[in-house]
Amino acid sequence: MRAPWARRAHGTASGHPRPVQWVTDTFGSTPEKGADTVLWLATAPEAATVSGKLFAKRKVIRTPGQGSDPAARKRLWEESEKLTAGSGPSMSS
Repeated sequence: MRAPWARRAHGTASGHPRPVQWVTDTFGSTPEKGADTVLWLATAPEAATVSGKLFAKRKVIRTPGQGSDPAARKRLWEESEKLTAGSGPSMSS
């Protein structure tokens, strides 16, 4: 089973697969494998108290890039508040 966007990208007029199709066929996974961690997080008692973490294959992983930088997260929140006129909750330090 393929996602709708992948089905649309299946081939060209020459019959050769498009790059997107090649990537999804080569490196992709089944829908069941793709949903495993999400379903585990929603149903596993041991995950019930975990919040604000990034998961892959049922394990906490480090947030890539600036997502791991507290100062960058604070700046993003402050800029988002400015853009939304402060309509959300304030971020405590």
